[in-house]
Amino acid sequence: MTWRRSFSWFVAVATLVMPAAACGQEGAPQSAAQLYRTGKYAEAIRAAEVAIAADSSHPASIILVRALSEVGRWKDATSVG
Repeated sequence: MTWRRSFSWFVAVATLVMPAAACGQEGAPQSAAQLYRTGKYAEAIRAAEVAIAADSSHPASIILVRALSEVGRWKDATSVG
């Protein structure tokens, strides 16, 4: 098989598999970043706090600061470390 044929085969299989995989994510919890982007700031704050509690070096601290600022919790936003 040439690389073009292999690549074409991969694209065809991915096209069939990806929609099924996406449907399986309907019940999956959303990340803090996804919640923040959709304007669900209170939920983003909770999700970020959970992620940070599990791993203190998690990048969700950036989302936490932004979400806290959006809802006017400036003092809390400045204390995130």
